[in-house]
Amino acid sequence: MGQKLEILRDYFIEGKGKQTIAKEKNISRNTVKNYIKEFIEAKGELLREYVDNPDLTYKLIEEMVGVPKYNISNRKSLILNNEHKAYIQDCLVNNEQKKLNGEKKICMAGTDIYEGLVIEKNYQGAYSTVTGYIRNLDLNKKEAFIKQVYDYGEVFQFDWGNIPFVIGGKKTHLKEAVFTLPKSNLRFAYLYRYENTRAFVDAHIKFFNFIGGVPKQGVYDNTKVAIARFVGRNEKEPTIAMSQLSLYYGFNFRFCNAYSGNEKGSVENAVEFVRRKAFCKNNIFDEIDDAQKQLYETLVKLNDNKVTKEKTANEIFAVEKRYLLPLMPDYSNKEIKTAKVDEKWSVINYATNRYSVPDYLCGKSVELHIYIDKINIVYNNKMICSHSLCEQECGGQWILEINHYRETLLKKPGAIRGSLAFKGLQKELQETFDKHFKDNPKDFILLLDVLNDHSYERVDKVIKELEAKLIPVNIDNIKVILYRNNDVIKPYSVNDEILKCARNELSKYGALATGGIYE
Repeated sequence: MGQKLEILRDYFIEGKGKQTIAKEKNISRNTVKNYIKEFIEAKGELLREYVDNPDLTYKLIEEMVGVPKYNISNRKSLILNNEHKAYIQDCLVNNEQKKLNGEKKICMAGTDIYEGLVIEKNYQGAYSTVTGYIRNLDLNKKEAFIKQVYDYGEVFQFDWGNIPFVIGGKKTHLKEAVFTLPKSNLRFAYLYRYENTRAFVDAHIKFFNFIGGVPKQGVYDNTKVAIARFVGRNEKEPTIAMSQLSLYYGFNFRFCNAYSGNEKGSVENAVEFVRRKAFCKNNIFDEIDDAQKQLYETLVKLNDNKVTKEKTANEIFAVEKRYLLPLMPDYSNKEIKTAKVDEKWSVINYATNRYSVPDYLCGKSVELHIYIDKINIVYNNKMICSHSLCEQECGGQWILEINHYRETLLKKPGAIRGSLAFKGLQKELQETFDKHFKDNPKDFILLLDVLNDHSYERVDKVIKELEAKLIPVNIDNIKVILYRNNDVIKPYSVNDEILKCARNELSKYGALATGGIYE
């Protein structure tokens, strides 16, 4: 991680003095003072002006870290270095997970791990060195659970779970982010499609908001979204996201030893317990939101159950809440990237999926503001459009909005019917095109403009009304009805008020022409 982030963590989280930090880092004390001063000022600005400018959270996060620099001048040459050891440990962790999933027959053997080291990590040592290191880990050694005593507000524990679902008729797996407070046994969980950094950060934001504060320390296993790399067998370097999140909310963190789920037994049990209680009877849903709702309802019931003979988790937590660190404004869980709009297709590429942007931006550079469930395209500090993130991450999908190609289609209207963007339209709208606009595709493009101001249901009602009156269905007739006060077309009749007035006026002229008198 960047040196600046290490200094800030040592000062604010570890409680070290400025002089001590300067000596440990072998840098000027003034540099340490300046880093701390800048961070305090940025944090103060956020707390004063957050209501008017929530994006200040992102500014504070940017203040935390500089460009990572590593000193490799004194690095020793080892046959089996830390990178090789980390690779072996990852393979063994994956083996244990496969065993838990009933996939023991596809676990990696020692020869498979050795081949992977040679191919992927350029390992040049002997096979026996690898197998010897694996034996020394002594993974099969049983460890006793040691009963822990926690103070109020001291610790929270976090872990991921994996749950099979049928969503919208398709089999899938969702990731369950689970938090527990060991002191009160309060539980919180949320479902995500992927176990990635944005989901990791978003889960913490939701958890801290759920409990209304921040415990002093978090306990994690060896998840890749929290650990950047292993520095030796027992030392782990946190990811930038983990360090920034910790510094922003003010909590410390520690990692369990490999293969030591018993070191965070509270959440280990909670993952299985919450999963079973919430979904053992039903794991089939139309939408993910339905599964989220069932999970939340289960958590409400579990937290209202008694965890001691006298008190529920909620009742104990009511006391624990007084000892939590104060809650900060929501952490800015967005990633900002720059992308160039494809000159041919008017799309930007993110995670091998393509998202359309208005065609006037072809060849331009835009900013991508990426959130947990959406991606905003920004040009000249103005948000141009937004897409929901494709569910198939890294899936080579095209997510197109036909309105983004308005100017191009007005010049080439015949290209509408065969376009990929057209195939993405709702089925009813495609049928409307085939029935009424096939011979006049330009009108259909103008109809899409109308749909920006009116719902499809309202427009469809007008079209059906025109059909019933045997009036041509075109953009002009649709607009006449949509943009006037009355909602229906009235056929002309002798009782029509306008016709009555016209006839009354004509009768006057008839009376004058004959010298008669009109009433």
